[in-house]
Formats: sequence, structure tokens, C-alpha cells
Amino acid sequence: MSERIMVKRLNRYLSTFDEKEREMPTAAGLANYLEITKEELFALAKSENEELRRAYVRAMNEMEHQLLSGAAFKRFNPTVVNICLQNVFGYGKDEQDEDIDLTLTVTGDMK
Repeated sequence: MSERIMVKRLNRYLSTFDEKEREMPTAAGLANYLEITKEELFALAKSENEELRRAYVRAMNEMEHQLLSGAAFKRFNPTVVNICLQNVFGYGKDEQDEDIDLTLTVTGDMK
């Protein structure tokens, strides 16, 4: 699929969020809609085509917004939304979880 068509499809996907009976938005759902894999979907974030990259960011931002508001207004199961937010959008990840090399020097008498 050409980049131009991909941008159009990403933008069209955004318009489907206005539907009231819409299913919960997911990265897998967006990838299926675009007829690409999830890996290819996430690679769009690093596309050299700025228009494509921006369309991807808008789609992901809207997906995140719909998940949050859907959980808040009980359209979507909050537990499932929480899992999606953690796995796709990095919610709850503590930057301090990374391995840190720490050296401690103790001086003085150890009586």
C-alpha cells in the first residue's frame, strides 16, 4: 500500500471514532484496518514521510483519548483499558525500573 493511501486510511480511521456503538479501539484493530501487521503499524512512528508519521501520531492520540474516555464513562471495561494503556501507551511504566549501576563508598569507623 502506498504511503499516500496509508495516510488517507489513517485519517479515515480517525473519523470512525465518532460512531457511538464503536468497538474499543486497539492497535491490533488499527493494524487490521490498515491491512498491515502491528509491527508495521508501530514502525510508522519512525517513518521518513512526515505526513504519514503525523497521521499515525494523530490516530494513536485519538485511540488513547477514546480508551480513557471510554473507561471513564463506562463504555469500555476499565480493566481491559488499563491493560491496553500499559502495553501500547506505556502507562504505569516507571522510568526508574531500568538497571542502575550504583557504587557506594562508606568512610569512617565501622565499630
